Amino acid sequence: MTRNEIETILKDYNPEEPKSTIDKILNIHGTDLQNGKNKMQEQIDAAQGTIKSLEEKLKNADGENLQSQLDEANKQIDAYKKAEKKREEDAAKAEEDRKWAETINPLFDAQNIRDDKYTRQGLSADVRSIFTADGNTKGVAEILTELTKDKDEYKVNPQQQKITLPGAKTPTDNDTDAIAKAREVMGLKPKE
Repeated sequence: MTRNEIETILKDYNPEEPKSTIDKILNIHGTDLQNGKNKMQEQIDAAQGTIKSLEEKLKNADGENLQSQLDEANKQIDAYKKAEKKREEDAAKAEEDRKWAETINPLFDAQNIRDDKYTRQGLSADVRSIFTADGNTKGVAEILTELTKDKDEYKVNPQQQKITLPGAKTPTDNDTDAIAKAREVMGLKPKE
């Protein structure tokens, strides 16, 4: 995910519909993961080509260099195996994190949990550690309810009003109304 992609998503952010923004972020993240998988597959293919090349060299090598070439080939094979194992572990972790987000985010919305990064990440980590602990018999929703029961600091304040200030969004050259409102609020003359 690039800075430009994030800025584009944030420009279109609508606090009334945070799910669409989350979906856009997850889609971009999924694309990044797929691109990473493709790049790793290209590296694996290149490594397999190198392995075949080295195996051919070993078949055609004379007896003196055979052991050193074999050792070098084995080192490269081990390095490629480690890289593939790491890629598989990273892909599995990313998929696990995506599934967890799909489970916990609707529960946050249903229980009216504040939509700020630190509150949701902290609660998500706490719920996940309890949920995956040995001997746990409770569901995710039940754990979240217990953790946030009687703790108003996690909840959205129903009395809080959303205020949109004129010019609060980043105006573009085509958004003359927002520019005019921003200049008015700052006490500046209208732009000619």
